[in-house]
Amino acid sequence: MSRVFQQFYSKLVKTLPMNDVIFIAELYSRDLFPDDVKEHVESLTTSAKKASYFLDHVIKPNVTSSSGNMFVELLKVMEDSDYQNVKELTKSIRDSLGEETADNG
Repeated sequence: MSRVFQQFYSKLVKTLPMNDVIFIAELYSRDLFPDDVKEHVESLTTSAKKASYFLDHVIKPNVTSSSGNMFVELLKVMEDSDYQNVKELTKSIRDSLGEETADNG
C-alpha cells in the first residue's frame, strides 16, 4: 500500500479538491482530520499545499506505520465526491492496490 500511495502522491496533490468545504467536511466526519491538522490545512493558500500537508501529516504516517486504513477511508471519500476526475483517480489507485495484493499473494 505504501508503494501505491507513493506512486499516486503527485496525482493526489494535484487532484484532491482541498478548497471544497464539503470535501473537507467529509474528511473530517470520517476522522481523517485531527483538529490541529484541519486548522493548519484551512490556513494554507492553495489546494495543492493543503493536499500535500494533509497527505504528509495524516495519510503517509498511517500507510507506512500501520494498516493504511486512513488511506482506504480517503479513497471512500474520493469515490463519493462530486468530481469525476477524483473518482477516476480513485479507480486507478484501487486497480493498483489490487495488482499489489495479487503480486504479494
